[in-house]
Amino acid sequence: MKQDNSNIEELLQDDEFVRWVLYNKGSEKWLPLYRAQPQLVAQARDFILKVKEAEEIPDSDEQEDKVWERIVYSRMQKDRKSRQWLQWAAGVVLASALGWSAYEYRPEAPREPVWQEVVTSQEAQLITRENTSEGVQDIVLEDGSLVRLERGSKITYRQPFDAEERRVFFSGEAFFRISRDVDRPFVVESKDVVTRVLGTSFTVKESGGKTEVNVLTGRVSVSRQKDPVVKQEQVVVLDPNQKVVFTHRTEEFQKQLSENPVPQTRLEEYPKLRFEEISVPELLDLLEDRYKVRFVYDRKMLRKCIITTTLNDNPLFDNLEVICRTIGATYREVDAQIVIESGGCFSYNP
Repeated sequence: MKQDNSNIEELLQDDEFVRWVLYNKGSEKWLPLYRAQPQLVAQARDFILKVKEAEEIPDSDEQEDKVWERIVYSRMQKDRKSRQWLQWAAGVVLASALGWSAYEYRPEAPREPVWQEVVTSQEAQLITRENTSEGVQDIVLEDGSLVRLERGSKITYRQPFDAEERRVFFSGEAFFRISRDVDRPFVVESKDVVTRVLGTSFTVKESGGKTEVNVLTGRVSVSRQKDPVVKQEQVVVLDPNQKVVFTHRTEEFQKQLSENPVPQTRLEEYPKLRFEEISVPELLDLLEDRYKVRFVYDRKMLRKCIITTTLNDNPLFDNLEVICRTIGATYREVDAQIVIESGGCFSYNP
């Protein structure tokens, strides 16, 4: 098929185009067309992927009816001729998709992200680094940012970066320590999510049908990898010691605390570390400042709870266990916050 296609009918009839959309094969052939006519390609791609959703329906007649009902009915109320054409197009695409699925379709088979098919620049060199070693591999980018690739992980980026942003494309697992640049956000695109930062450190991990972004320092925003046809995107903002898990199957975000929150303020910055008598709310204020983790509790209820303690380098949850055992309280995590429940300390008389 020629690469100067000017209408969606030709794309939907082209087996190689449908194979590219469904299985990411032959991407180099369609790159020029995508750059030249992104809206046309996005429309055809959206149509094919929606038709593909019907493959799980056993009966092909019923399948085609459902495809038609779901995809084209609302579009065709204003144009009967377009309705007739799309009925024909649905049949063409459906036949191609069903024919290939018999020997090639795997329900959980991963597709490469769209960016791998379209990223290009005449001025910049496109660099791909893949860690094929047995250990981790450190990569220092032109802006001084560090990427620590785990085994089997891959990163692609332009060198030099664009003037407006620093964008990399990533798969696998890696730690990022990003040099701050308020004029050029750093963007990490993985298969299903996009992470945006100015200057921070975080990890991205793809595994078991999930993508996890875990923030160590700074603040990042995470959104779903956006299809060209999707108009809205859900954005999750993460502070230090927070993470988000995106489940590919359900396309849902779950915001949580990191498993092991790390201090954001050094002990040397505190004028006092040993406390003979300190109220629990005051101690929790110190821990909030040190770990940038929010505690939710009844401050009035706990103000009479007085303990003796030392501000230390023990893990946050170890400190919480000691505090809760001392005052007879419990804690749980809710939406990346720690909720402390206690009946108070009424035996103390100030």
